Amino acid sequence: MNNQFSIQRFGALVKKDFAENHKLYIIGALALLCVLTSFMVFLTGIGADSLDGSAGKILSTFPYYYIYGFAVAISASMMFPSLRSKAGRVAYFSLPASSLEKFLEQIFVNVICFTVMFAVCLELAELIRLALANAIYDSSRIITPFFDTTKHINHFDLTVPLELYTEALGMGGLTVSGATVRLVALMLSGTYLSVAFMTVGAVLWPKYTFIKVYAVLYAIEIVLMLFFPVVSYTFIDFDIHQYMNIRSLFNAIFWASLVGIVALFPLAYWLFTRKKVIS
Repeated sequence: MNNQFSIQRFGALVKKDFAENHKLYIIGALALLCVLTSFMVFLTGIGADSLDGSAGKILSTFPYYYIYGFAVAISASMMFPSLRSKAGRVAYFSLPASSLEKFLEQIFVNVICFTVMFAVCLELAELIRLALANAIYDSSRIITPFFDTTKHINHFDLTVPLELYTEALGMGGLTVSGATVRLVALMLSGTYLSVAFMTVGAVLWPKYTFIKVYAVLYAIEIVLMLFFPVVSYTFIDFDIHQYMNIRSLFNAIFWASLVGIVALFPLAYWLFTRKKVIS
């Protein structure tokens, strides 16, 4: 089988995947919906009791990003389940499709389709929250507009978080739209760098991918945390704050993440094309 891309073969792979795993995907979607709904209803109660508008908006915006980042990483770590056994590898590599089609199909299902599913679950969870919140909590005690149960889809307002974070990120003086672009770009680059690491891990370690990848990344983080302070302050007396402000530092993190994403996905594909049936 050549490595050219055929939309017909790609579509056949997607259909086969959903036909074989639709029950797993339905159960996963329902579990995600329950988690999001429970979290939203819980935050509605907190907002009713103690939070002011600013804190309410922050809590109502950022937790869903972190839940998405964690969940999409888990989804990416579950790519290539057929590689976990010899019989599965034989059957998978025998499919009449190219390596490129198989690789892209897994990214499509586990990252793109998962993202769509997450967005749908978030919308449904908000509708359920609207139905339950007035029954559970006293509406007159809900003092923050962000938790107003008469409003629909009100957990994506970045205005107040940006007012607080722009100074912390060294973005003071930027317009709200400019700060929004920088903040969202930074958040998404970190999320998809994690997905890229999980994709490589799913090829190298099909079993317990999530645990193994995070163990490796945590070990690397510990080494870096120990190495850089020693080099910076003991040997060359380097103070990063003398040479780089916070905005520049976050820009550097964004571009480093982007380079990592661009490098890791092709690496994962290269490793996948060299995966052996017996390994």
